[in-house]
Amino acid sequence: MIALLGGVASAILCLASISGIGYQLARLLRAGESSEARAARPGFGWAFLLGSAAVGLVLQIPLAIDGRITHRSFAVVGMVGMAAVGWTIVGWWRSGLLGKGAWFDWLSDLPMLGRLLALVSIAAAFVYCCRTDLTGYDARTIYALKARVLYDTGTIRGEDFQDIHRVHFNPAYPLLLPLVEAQIYWTHGSYVAPGLKLLFLLFPLALASLYAGELRRFGTRGFAAMAALLLLSTPLFLECFEGAALSGSADLPLAALILGGVLELSRWIRRPGWQPALCAALLLGAAAATKSEGMLWTAACAAGLAGTWLLRPSWPSGRRLATAVAGMVTLVVVAVVRDRISRQVPDSPYYPSYWAALDWRWIMQLADRPAVVFRYAAVELVRTRTWNLMWPCVIGSLVLLRRSRLPASVWFWRLTALAGIGASIFALVITPLHLEYELRTSFSRLLLHAFPLAALIMAEQMAASGWSGQLAQTMRADQEPEGQPEAMQPDAEPRAKAA
Repeated sequence: MIALLGGVASAILCLASISGIGYQLARLLRAGESSEARAARPGFGWAFLLGSAAVGLVLQIPLAIDGRITHRSFAVVGMVGMAAVGWTIVGWWRSGLLGKGAWFDWLSDLPMLGRLLALVSIAAAFVYCCRTDLTGYDARTIYALKARVLYDTGTIRGEDFQDIHRVHFNPAYPLLLPLVEAQIYWTHGSYVAPGLKLLFLLFPLALASLYAGELRRFGTRGFAAMAALLLLSTPLFLECFEGAALSGSADLPLAALILGGVLELSRWIRRPGWQPALCAALLLGAAAATKSEGMLWTAACAAGLAGTWLLRPSWPSGRRLATAVAGMVTLVVVAVVRDRISRQVPDSPYYPSYWAALDWRWIMQLADRPAVVFRYAAVELVRTRTWNLMWPCVIGSLVLLRRSRLPASVWFWRLTALAGIGASIFALVITPLHLEYELRTSFSRLLLHAFPLAALIMAEQMAASGWSGQLAQTMRADQEPEGQPEAMQPDAEPRAKAA
């Protein structure tokens, strides 16, 4: 019992230090905003996601240089994290915010029954994460095993990474999540760390926080809270079967990073500045360093921006393009670091490259595959054990009549989701692996990457159709002057009071 409590305490301490780094980074990326917005706290979702992205990306730099990482790197990150937590608490105390409000403020907007349901579910998930180890095969063989090797040996040049015939699974997978797990191992002082699963509980909670905060821009706080609760009740968010959040899989962390990157890019569309561009680049770069599908979604975001430009020709301006430089430079640096690491690790011979499948002669042999994929998709979308009825609701919401035209940022959401889902389906069609195996093991995961964005599109459509109870000048920020930057946390109470 003492070992269990010690492991849980060390995991909580490490996650608090990661969130502290993210909190200070979130404040830095809001530096040019108005005093009212600057006084508000960044929400938990932004703090945790930015902290995880920053820690995972920074710890990759030593590996990119010479393929090695020492415990000194983990110690530096830990000390910086604790200093950030201390600075955050001092800042709250000086400003009178200590003890006022909550990071999970959307829970307080729920009716009593909904709040009780959410708290009971989160408490049960917390206890489960404290008392159990990783359950998913991918979580143990792809991510946690790499984390243990990096903590124990500190190198990707040893036989654990170089010998492709070891149990070590897919050695060339991106290393952001294993490095964050290794940071927890370092905090505990051992790679047997009870409480490691708490890392995977915080990702769905962070995603729900981002989701509720964004919905407040065009709906009531109650509508945003109920929508976030429905999102959190999706079985994949708080379940432990293979591919679900609490199994330790990387798919839901990837979905959270994708949603954060998309929200920051839409903020950049509404009000250009280096802060949202840099923040979006950090989150999307972290997505690409979490799973290979993150690169696909980064490309989908680029396609969404290009499509928004074509549909709204008056949108681009010299100022917007100039502020994009910070984001593009950050993405280039992340791509170089990832490439440097991947070149030092051999690819698994059991998983052929998808690039090799982009061959015309191979593609010509796949005429029957699209029908098989779409037939499987039709069944998967109504699989209640995985999604409840969220996907039919998403599709049904698109036929609702809107009371306002689509803003540029919503065009961007829809085009990015369309590009990302289309690219994922195309990857399944041309896969060099057995199609039935890929559909059974990968299709629900690929849908999960797009699911939070699709749910956000559904909620915005419902709000624009009057279902939220208050339109609140739908997507009002798109009509505001560019000189008024928007807060990263869209929970702008001064705006609500003015309304």
